[in-house]
Amino acid sequence: MERMIQFPNWKYFILMQNHDVIGKSVYEISRIFEIFGGANDVDIAKGNIVERFRWDLESLDLFRDVRELRIVKGSVQGSLSREAVDWIVNQVNPMVFLADGIKEWTKWSDESECESGFVRHSVCVIGIEEFSNIARMPNIMFNKMMPSFDNSVIECTAELLYNRTFLGQDDYPLEEEYYSNMINVRCLQPSEHQ
Repeated sequence: MERMIQFPNWKYFILMQNHDVIGKSVYEISRIFEIFGGANDVDIAKGNIVERFRWDLESLDLFRDVRELRIVKGSVQGSLSREAVDWIVNQVNPMVFLADGIKEWTKWSDESECESGFVRHSVCVIGIEEFSNIARMPNIMFNKMMPSFDNSVIECTAELLYNRTFLGQDDYPLEEEYYSNMINVRCLQPSEHQ
């Protein structure tokens, strides 16, 4: 993030982890972020504090200036606006940045509920059985696609993105209303009553 902030002409920074596969074309992602209008898409929940660590602001050395801190946990994956990245780089100490919205689809399950019948770390490994779902879902990324398990779903997703990007395939039009009605997007929009 620190290196990216110096470059102009980008509006969002996407954080991914291993076995994530992009499921939207560059044009679809661009339109989604345009609809977001600066909103971020991150996963947070009330965090559990590990007692053996010191969680006070001074020990964490997270902020360049002292402020209140509320501990939450979240996913590595996310879509951060340029403004959020600028804040992290310039207001937070990014060297200690502690890293389901639309950003990523993960199916937490056991083998009996997993289309592919294969689970890794309580997450369904996506196989070709899920491809039709991937093609129509609003998510930007999908986790967990492993080439060693089923490379065909990765190849088919790549072909889908190629077709949507270069051949104008519009099999599942982007549901813009879905994105504009997300709570993180609506919160940034001016109130109709003002």
